[in-house]
Amino acid sequence: MTAAPSPLKVLADAIRETAHAASAGIVQVRARGARPATAAHIGDDLVVAPLHGLDRDEGLVVIRGDVAFDATVAGRDDALDLALLRVAGLGASPLSVATEPADAAQLVVGVARSWQGDLMARLASVTGQTCPLRRWRAEPLPALLRTDLAPGRGVSGGVLVDPDGRVQAWLTTGLSRGSVVGIPTTLLMDRLARLAAHGRIRRGYVGMAVQPVALPPAQQAHGSQGLLVSGMDATGPATTAGLFVGDVLLTADGQPLTEPGALQALLAESRIGAALAVQVLRGTTLHDMTLTVGERAR
Repeated sequence: MTAAPSPLKVLADAIRETAHAASAGIVQVRARGARPATAAHIGDDLVVAPLHGLDRDEGLVVIRGDVAFDATVAGRDDALDLALLRVAGLGASPLSVATEPADAAQLVVGVARSWQGDLMARLASVTGQTCPLRRWRAEPLPALLRTDLAPGRGVSGGVLVDPDGRVQAWLTTGLSRGSVVGIPTTLLMDRLARLAAHGRIRRGYVGMAVQPVALPPAQQAHGSQGLLVSGMDATGPATTAGLFVGDVLLTADGQPLTEPGALQALLAESRIGAALAVQVLRGTTLHDMTLTVGERAR
C-alpha cells in the first residue's frame, strides 16, 4: 500500500507546478553592461518591467530561455515604477490575468527570476491593501496590494499567481522602501493600455500652484478652509478663466478643496478638455467660475 504524500509535499508540488505554469511569461530585461531584471510578458509583444531596474532606454534586450529579443521602451509610468516594452517576435502572452481582486489572506505564489535567470517561487499571502499612493503632479492611485513577500534580488518585475493560475498582481520594490508592493492587474492593464496608446500617462492641468489655507473669521461665510492660489501660469487655464494669485478655491465640481490632492484627483486623463466648475473666494465675495482642463506638458 502506497503511503499518502505528506501535506508538505503536496504544498511543495503545488507551488512548483504553479511557478512552472507561469514560467513562460516570466522573462528578463537587460541593458548593456547592467544586471538583468525580472519582467512579465503581459500582452502581444508587450513586456512590463520595473522602471528602477532600467538605467537607459538604448540597447535593451528581453531574454526568454536562450533567446534574446531586441526591445524598445513604449512608455513609462513613474507613479507606478513601470516601463512598457515592445518586443517584436515575442508573441502573445502566456499569462492568464485575473479579473477579480484577491481577498485578504489569500495564498499566492510570487514568481520571478534570479539574476542568473533561474526561476524563483515563493509562497506568500495577500495581507491587505496599502494606503492610496500619491505622487507630485500625479493623480491619486487606488490602493495597491500588500503581501508578506520578502524583498530580494529579482523580485521586482515578478508576479503574484493565485491558486487558479491567474496573475493577481505585478510586483515592485520601487514604491515602498524595504517592502514589496503588488499592483493589481486591473490597475496594471489600464495603465499599460494608456502607455501603449500615448507613450505616457496623460494628466490634466489647470496652471496654478495651490496650498491649504485656514480662513480668518471674516472670510468664513462660505467655509473655513480652502486652497490658496499662490502661483499662476501666465497662459494656463486658470489665468484664462480669470483667476488671480490670492484667490481661494473652496470647491471644484461640488467637492470641497482642503488639500492639493483633492484638486489633483479631479484632473485625471478623462478630464482633459472638460469643464471644471470652481467656487472661488476673492476677499469676502464668492465667485462661480469655470476652467477648461488642459493637458500637462511632458
